[in-house]
Amino acid sequence: MGKPIGKNPLTEKKTYSSASTNALFDTLRHNTCLDKQFTIVFYVVLDSNGTSTSTAATSGLGQATSPTLALLVTALNDAFRPICVSFKNCTTIYIPNYNYGKTWTKIPGESYVTSTYYTDKTINFYIVDSVHMAYGNDELEGYTYMPTTANLAAPKKDVIVLDKYKLLQGNFAIVKHLMGHYFGLPHTHDEVALPANPPAVPSPPGPGLSQEFADGSNCYTHGDRFCDTEADSGDPAINMDGMGNFYLFPIDNLMSYYTQRCRFTQEQYNWMAHIIMTKRLYLH
Repeated sequence: MGKPIGKNPLTEKKTYSSASTNALFDTLRHNTCLDKQFTIVFYVVLDSNGTSTSTAATSGLGQATSPTLALLVTALNDAFRPICVSFKNCTTIYIPNYNYGKTWTKIPGESYVTSTYYTDKTINFYIVDSVHMAYGNDELEGYTYMPTTANLAAPKKDVIVLDKYKLLQGNFAIVKHLMGHYFGLPHTHDEVALPANPPAVPSPPGPGLSQEFADGSNCYTHGDRFCDTEADSGDPAINMDGMGNFYLFPIDNLMSYYTQRCRFTQEQYNWMAHIIMTKRLYLH
C-alpha cells in the first residue's frame, strides 16, 4: 500500500501515491496494543486557606479532590485504551506552600517545587491555582514537556502542570491534550516540517501559520505531519489556505484548540505508541 497523500475535504476520502517513504506509524491502519501502565503522582498545591480547591471565581469547575482525580485517571484510561495504555494514581501529595500555586511559572518557578516535590520515573502532575503563560510557557491551558533529546536528558522532565479550575472542563479534554503532548503529539495547527522540506508554495495567508494545504496534498511534509488530521490554520478567523481552499477545521481533535475536542486519530495513536516504545518506556 502506498502512503496517504491527502484528504479531500469535500469527499473525506483518502488518496494514495505509489511510493512510500513514511515509517510504519504513518501507514499502519490498526492500533498497536502496548499493554503498558503508567504511574501518576499528583501534587496539589493548597490554597491560602489550606484547601485543595481553587481560589478563583470559577473554582466550581475543578476541585482537586480525590473523586475528581479518580475521574481524571478514568478519562485518561478511556482515551488511551485503543493502544492498551493505562494510568494509575500512585499517590496524591499536598503541597502546603500556596505561593507556589498562585501564579506558577515554568521558569524559574517550576524548579523551586520540583527540587523538593518530584518522583523519578513517574508522571509528576502538578495541580495549581494559576499557570502563568510566558516565562518559557506558550501553552494556554497548562503545559508539559515533549519527548525531545533535551527533555529526556537527566534530570528528565516528566512534568505536567494544570490549573485546578480546568480539571473538569470538556470531559478532561485539557488533560488528554497535555498527555498527547507528553507522548509527542504537536498541535493540529503546528508547523513541524523537517528542515529538508521546502516551504509550501503558495505560502499561507499569514506569518507563522501551518503550511499544510486544506486538501491534504502536502500533509506528510507540513502542518502536524499527520494525514488523518484535518489541516488547521490555528486561527478560526483564517479559514483559507495559501491555495485559496477553505479549511474544515479539526474541531473534535484533542490536539486542537477547539472546544468540541474528544478524540485522537489513528496516526496520532500510532505516533504515541512509537514514542512510548522508543522514548518513554523507562517510566514505571
